[in-house]
Amino acid sequence: MKVNNRPIIGILSQPCDNEMTDHETDQYIAAGYVKHLEGSGARVVPILYDSTPEEIETLFKSINGILLPGGGADHLDQLPQYCETLRLLYRLVIDANDRKDYFPLWGTCLGFEQLVMMQANDIHILEQFKASNYTIPLDFTDKVGNSRLFSLASPSIMQDLATLPLTMNNHKFGISPSTFTSNALLDSFFDILSNNLDQEGVAFVSTIEAKNYPIYGVQWHPEKPLYEWYHKLGVDHSYQSILVNQYTSNWFVNECRKNFHSFSDNVSETNALIYNYPAIHQPLTIPDFQQIYYFPCNSNIVVESCITSSSNSGYINQRPIIGILTQPTRNDGSSKSLGYDQYIAASYVKYIESAGARVVPILYDSTPKQLKTLFQSINGILLPGGAVLLQYYPLYQDTIRYLYQLVVEANDRQDYFPLWGTCLGFEQILMMQADNIYLMESFDALNYSLSLNFTRSARDSRLFSMAPESVMQDLATLSLTMNNHKFGISPSSFMSNPLLNHFFTILSINNDRGGLPFVSTIEAKDYPIYGVQWHPEKPLYEWTNTQDINHSYQSILANQYTANWFVNECRKNFHSFSDQSSEANALIYNYQATLSIKPKSEYQQIYYFKNQTLS
Repeated sequence: MKVNNRPIIGILSQPCDNEMTDHETDQYIAAGYVKHLEGSGARVVPILYDSTPEEIETLFKSINGILLPGGGADHLDQLPQYCETLRLLYRLVIDANDRKDYFPLWGTCLGFEQLVMMQANDIHILEQFKASNYTIPLDFTDKVGNSRLFSLASPSIMQDLATLPLTMNNHKFGISPSTFTSNALLDSFFDILSNNLDQEGVAFVSTIEAKNYPIYGVQWHPEKPLYEWYHKLGVDHSYQSILVNQYTSNWFVNECRKNFHSFSDNVSETNALIYNYPAIHQPLTIPDFQQIYYFPCNSNIVVESCITSSSNSGYINQRPIIGILTQPTRNDGSSKSLGYDQYIAASYVKYIESAGARVVPILYDSTPKQLKTLFQSINGILLPGGAVLLQYYPLYQDTIRYLYQLVVEANDRQDYFPLWGTCLGFEQILMMQADNIYLMESFDALNYSLSLNFTRSARDSRLFSMAPESVMQDLATLSLTMNNHKFGISPSSFMSNPLLNHFFTILSINNDRGGLPFVSTIEAKDYPIYGVQWHPEKPLYEWTNTQDINHSYQSILANQYTANWFVNECRKNFHSFSDQSSEANALIYNYQATLSIKPKSEYQQIYYFKNQTLS
């Protein structure tokens, strides 16, 4: 049987309590849990509880198991973001195993309680017990003989666990066997492997394992006998205790060897490991733990509720921010005389804003470092239409190539990041993917509104998956898509280029005025990358009398659909700015949309930018 001999296990951080606030951090992991896993041949990464869902999902795909540690974060209704992270992690574990992606999860003490709350979908299910600083043997149930958790334990270990006070309990909450077995969500999912009595003789469940999932929980602390030495804690440090509690970590880490997630590269792995953080010793203020790892606030996400699972909403980013790339200003003299070197037509900004997103400009002359930083803060990119020939603007070309590379690499890391190209942006996506800036052919399609000639792939596409039948019918039969391009690509050239044909699916084709066919709508097969040769923003926001733009109700609905759909795609990304000030300074609101001064301009308003505005 193939095994992963380099397992990496994530440990969830938890909110700091009042005794820890002097460290100017808001979350921690007791080092005993880290050492517990490291001592069994695993490495550890911290899972910061205030990470974005996107960050958590990316990390989940890189690690081989999760440990939910003990602690004092009992009241989940008072810790909404922490609770939401627990829900997400639990769902990811369940979903992974449902896909036959074997992924183990372990909960210790508070982590045990959290497993129970997540599975029961009830954060108020726990009961009170008197079991603080209390070391006892395990009262095994008849399920233990066929359990996985104890399947590798020697008879001596099982004997010692059953007869010696080796399991250290330190909890005020738990769940009684009667409450557990009367709850169908728990009783049908878990087997109880041991029960115990608290200091007043009240029974509580002390060890569980899921019937059909590699999910395990202990109400006791197997890490403390090995790594915690506070003399006021009733911890048994005997040889038998070390062997017994060491068994649990050896067994769990071995479970994690059955998982084969991995980081995308060695640098990402190295940067994620717990080795990057110091373990702090605080014997006077926090004697319960020998050492503690502290972590600063990781994000500014605000979660409003964790009372029911409906607060989850599918983990959608309801505050998406989309970047729109600037272009070099045209040589008409007007903008250049004012000292502006780049622009964005305001209609693209309004197009995105109308669908519930905010916009930041991506200045094409930004440095790669600036571009990468901004990329990590936004949730999607729109490449707008225009009239720029890449061969004459090498810096602009390099920026497009770099952004395209960032998008592809992000999605390769399972960091879902959408990219949309309109007209020139459509052409740029093709040129980048084909690695050929001379790819385009000439067409007579300026100022030309058309219906779409859908291919068979359109109906099953992602791009049109949410479109009402009336919108599809109108797009196919009415002249609603405004074309305004001299260049494009023919279906034959597209299909004969393997870099394009293998990467994209053609969703629609049109004919120019001379009857020459050109590709008009595409989507990538395995990436959230989309392109339209037509202008969905113009029917909503451009009103020049010199262009053939259909402003009918049907046209508004059809073209508006594309913005709604793309912004909704961007809600699946969870990049964010490092702080609210950085976000506010980047938004398009810091710039004024200028009424176009060119007499026959195709744009109502334009945002102008000077070189290196963001530097």
